[in-house]
Amino acid sequence: MRFVSSLLFACAIALSTSSVSVNADLRMASQPKQGYVVKDRNAVNFVTEKAIYLEPSDFAYNGLKQQRANAYDNFLRSNIDNEQDKRNFATEAGKDMLPFRTMEAALTDANQPTVQNKIGTVNDGAITTPVNTKFLVPLRWNNPHASELEVNIWISNNKYVVPIAKPACSGEGHQDNVFEFVVPTDFLQLPSKVPGFTGCTKIGDCVLQVYAHSVETRQYAIGTPIMVTGAYAANTAQDTSQIAPAQVEVGKDITKLANVLCLSGANNAAAIPNAIPQVARQISDVFNHAYQNSDYSPYSGQQPLAISQNLQAAAILSMTTGNRGELGKSALTGAQKALAAQLEAKQKNIIKQYEGVTNKIINKITTQVANGATAALGPTGTQKLATAFRSLEVGSVTTTRLQTNTYVPSFQLAANSQALTDAKTIVAAAGAKYAKLIDNTGTLQIYVSTLKDMAADFKAAAAKGIDYLPAALKPTDATLADTTGFKKINANGQRDNGQYATAQALAAYNTRQATLLSQLPKALPFEAATEFTPLTTIPIAVAGFDEVQTQQDPNAMMADDSCDSDDAASVANYDKATGQPIAGKCTPPTGYLTFGNEDSMKDVGSANVNTINTILISLLSLAAAKFIKA
Repeated sequence: MRFVSSLLFACAIALSTSSVSVNADLRMASQPKQGYVVKDRNAVNFVTEKAIYLEPSDFAYNGLKQQRANAYDNFLRSNIDNEQDKRNFATEAGKDMLPFRTMEAALTDANQPTVQNKIGTVNDGAITTPVNTKFLVPLRWNNPHASELEVNIWISNNKYVVPIAKPACSGEGHQDNVFEFVVPTDFLQLPSKVPGFTGCTKIGDCVLQVYAHSVETRQYAIGTPIMVTGAYAANTAQDTSQIAPAQVEVGKDITKLANVLCLSGANNAAAIPNAIPQVARQISDVFNHAYQNSDYSPYSGQQPLAISQNLQAAAILSMTTGNRGELGKSALTGAQKALAAQLEAKQKNIIKQYEGVTNKIINKITTQVANGATAALGPTGTQKLATAFRSLEVGSVTTTRLQTNTYVPSFQLAANSQALTDAKTIVAAAGAKYAKLIDNTGTLQIYVSTLKDMAADFKAAAAKGIDYLPAALKPTDATLADTTGFKKINANGQRDNGQYATAQALAAYNTRQATLLSQLPKALPFEAATEFTPLTTIPIAVAGFDEVQTQQDPNAMMADDSCDSDDAASVANYDKATGQPIAGKCTPPTGYLTFGNEDSMKDVGSANVNTINTILISLLSLAAAKFIKA
């Protein structure tokens, strides 16, 4: 019995530290230390010359200070989940990084000692735009995972937000994207609706937030001071009656989401026509990492009702089977750890197989459905796109689409089209287990399909204490209060494994969530065992459909690739025709950075991941079955 328990624990740790991590990397297509100059790597150039944004804080984490010094591009583009790993959990207090990856939600980088390269030293230190005018933002995805990207303006010292672009498709294998947003004309009327607000007229009044969430599921947040020009109404608002409440997520009932798939980013299709102020949805990402899931995040943006069913399904999958955080995992029993690890292995393998079939479909139909050639984005229509699969939906300026795990999009094909016929032929060849991947309307959903397959497993797991964990709310934008500062110490300040902090935090969490989430829907869509037909076994690999994980340094734990920088030498190493590095010109990162934290994840290297996965999943499934039965 002890042997099985030890094996389970070892497998669970190995699985969480090596195989699960294919981390998306996102930043604007510029680097602060390179003067925010946008660099072109593709035949289709960005028309934007500078992309201004707040360089992330190091949050006084020694590991982040080292990363900024030795792996600058990784520092800029890493997801929040990875950056929370780079502290010593015994000595360094955890800090929230949302909403802008600035210390304590700072609106500017002035007087911020934890920021090195400041936009305050740049003449045009903010986005400046009139209302009703398209504004272009160029993006650089290093590992371009399928994601949804939204745009919000935070006002009144982060009390309120004004969503101006709905969550739209991004990444999906395309490394260089653009998106456009428009500030609605009635934004200028907000002083008549928001007490004390006089407009975004100077740096520090407002911040433009670009928030992206990938299907992994991991999150990215970029902030830029914004000034919106025009004649503002007088500040006549006497109360908050014209401010909408914060949006509340749907939890496990994805049927309450109107968007089945992510919205197209084409031609400003995700634009929000009116400026509607709402109470800011304050989320503690450090609480998630410490007590819920140290690998993944629930959706933590401002528009939970506008994301797709597919993205929320991905979040449910990750936040049901997650490890309960760097501190919180100490509260799980051995049986619960085994069960969570077994469920995670199963759902990830199902996703992988669905992705393999989907990539087979994409490769077959690309020439039939490639788009982007006629796009003309931006205020003058001068931003062109490349021609590629779903180039229009994500705003791609590169023809090359990378294909690997979680880069694979869900999408819809036109009814009665040859592309749909070809797709159904490929699905049929894969076998009956894959039939639900695409329906008769041409809708292909990887994560909703996986969630259906896992329905019975999740229902049974909920009875054993393994259930979906939503975003952790907090009352203000400041770092959430925590008894130990999210450190692994007990009441006497001595090192433990998180037991003391977890016991204190969970009691406070229950009270806080009950207060802040009183409107959370309680309906569970998977109550009825007959609602879906679950898979009883993990799908076996289908010849030709298995995916190979090729992300370079997926956990952002190494030094930068020699081509990662936006300096002239790095950019010159790219082939403009393909947007990809020239063979032999770039030196891959070697050696791990040392973050002084024995709890940090260690990436075993992408070349070994699939082999390790196969061994671990086999061992884990056998051992877990014996353990739970015993």
